[in-house]
Amino acid sequence: MKKALLKHVLSLMKQKRIPLTKINIQKIVHFLKETGTPLTYKFEPYNYGPYSSELKVELGGLLLWEELSVNGNEYIINDTFKLDEDIDQGTVDSISDRLDAFKKAVNGDFSFDSMEITGTVIYCNQALKNVGILPNEQEVLKEFKNWKGQRYADERITRAYSQISPLLN
Repeated sequence: MKKALLKHVLSLMKQKRIPLTKINIQKIVHFLKETGTPLTYKFEPYNYGPYSSELKVELGGLLLWEELSVNGNEYIINDTFKLDEDIDQGTVDSISDRLDAFKKAVNGDFSFDSMEITGTVIYCNQALKNVGILPNEQEVLKEFKNWKGQRYADERITRAYSQISPLLN
């Protein structure tokens, strides 16, 4: 089920013209998981935001079976890529709607920095919830800075929070 859902996510990302880069896939799958999509990948803090080694392995399997290939830093969906028909259409529609909302929240900016900032904001938001702190702009900013230091300006972080937080809470 996990791989089947991932394949639907990748297919929908392609349909919506969201580049299938490693960082985009990692951050979008994390976002989908945090907003209720039944993706069970475990994410941990990493250099560029939340990261799942399980997801990396799953993508590696799709490469091994030649369902995906890589061109530069972007995955390409090959002709051998088949979607599992057993996935509920309601789930697929929900993923599609969430991808649309995510794309709108980031203003279509899928640059590396945008994805790192947005992914980290999402992770910090959830981390605060997990320890019983109600996430808000200042708490997320503080958590972000504890993790990333001064790498990004406060305004970029708070803007990302204001854009993505309505989808999280």
